[in-house]
Amino acid sequence: MAQGGDQRARVAQRMKERALLLSTSTLLSWDEATGMPRAGARHRAEQQAQLLGLARDLAADPQLGEWLAACSEDFDVRRWKRLHQRASRVPRRLVESLAKTCTLAREAWASARDANDGRVFKSQLARVVALKREESDALANGGDRYEALLDEYEPFVSAATTEGLVEAVAHELLRRATAWECGAPEKLPGPVAEAAQLSLCTMVARAVGFSERRGRIDTGSYGSSVAVGPGDVRVTVRLSKLDATGPVLRLLHELGHWFTDDGAPENSWGTPRGEVASHSLHESQARFFENHLGRSDAFWDWLWPKAKAAWAPHFDASSALALRKHVKWVHRGLMRGWADEVTSDLHVVLRMRLERALISGKLEVDDLPGAWSDASAYWFGTRPKNDLEGWLQDGHWSAGRFGYFPTYTLGNLAAAQFAETLKRERPDCEHEVARGDFSHVVSWLKGRIHTHGGEGNVFERVQAVTGRALTAEAFLRHLDARYGSLRR
Repeated sequence: MAQGGDQRARVAQRMKERALLLSTSTLLSWDEATGMPRAGARHRAEQQAQLLGLARDLAADPQLGEWLAACSEDFDVRRWKRLHQRASRVPRRLVESLAKTCTLAREAWASARDANDGRVFKSQLARVVALKREESDALANGGDRYEALLDEYEPFVSAATTEGLVEAVAHELLRRATAWECGAPEKLPGPVAEAAQLSLCTMVARAVGFSERRGRIDTGSYGSSVAVGPGDVRVTVRLSKLDATGPVLRLLHELGHWFTDDGAPENSWGTPRGEVASHSLHESQARFFENHLGRSDAFWDWLWPKAKAAWAPHFDASSALALRKHVKWVHRGLMRGWADEVTSDLHVVLRMRLERALISGKLEVDDLPGAWSDASAYWFGTRPKNDLEGWLQDGHWSAGRFGYFPTYTLGNLAAAQFAETLKRERPDCEHEVARGDFSHVVSWLKGRIHTHGGEGNVFERVQAVTGRALTAEAFLRHLDARYGSLRR
């Protein structure tokens, strides 16, 4: 027994060393997204390859496997064994190649977006896809390539379960979106100066409970939340010249991620319990803050007077109704970043199908724009006019994040079940939000979800919190109540 305890201590120390390397890599990724000159990409690629190669070696060390074999089985040991197995299957050469290629691909993607021309990115994406196919073959060990990549983001859940839910939800939503879609609401006044947008976003963050001692908010070309380590979670928000509400909703989305990481148990940092390994669970918190909080009447009852003052002179008393209609506009638009909560999962299924085809080899990068256009015609009733409206709009694939998109849909389903349970257990929560009191909502989420860290995947945590299995029922009830009533 004593020997097993000694081995466990060795494993924990080794994994903490790995976590420190990964947290340094994360900090470099944040710097790359917010401030690194593009000319620094090649050197950054070398840095990332070195860090991730070292982290891989720590996890794949055969000595670690011997220590783990001597440990008594529990939650942490089970997760560590999974990590050791996956690391052992992927050679360091491939880890380093992926790190270098994805760093350069992210910069190529950013340049292609700026130019609205995917030609400068295609060759880089093809390299990423080739390496991800090689990685998935190593991880799958004779099994399904795509399932091996899905497992990175939702551990211990089958591809059939994940893909089945995404497909079923998407077809239900296509029917609703087609019925609920309507003409564009009155155009919002503006444009609002970026300084005024950022000022309002900062005020919202503080009101909801964001702590500047434990995080920071920066602007970027896309929204993100990056957990560097305990007490250090970085948020970026994307501002807009055209839509004053979008930055607020995107900030709330990233704050959901911030609360999840900041609320994880600090004394477990570097262990599976100290990190939410379920990306679907992470997305459930982002979608909760963005949609169940940010698109609610209660939230805008509180925010409107402050928004009107911050956005002056563009907004006046007559703008309130237009703003509410804008927030609840159902529109099958082509841009995922601007999608409403009814149509967002249509974007997910489109990407899930295409990335599965890319990883399997049934689709090549050269054929991706045409395949994307055909899929857009089916799900959205129109085709992209250019690369930016189509296959170039997301940065996930440039970063090698194949298998991530389904977590958005699972997160939406979980968020709805959490929201339904919260309202049942705390009936006054909407009145509290309308008064600007978010403390009880945040406290409920922290106690039920955030402080549990990595204890279980999204299916297990939903069952524990709500007493029910994860299904689409609560999500569809929520959408019917919020949007169906507007069309009756």
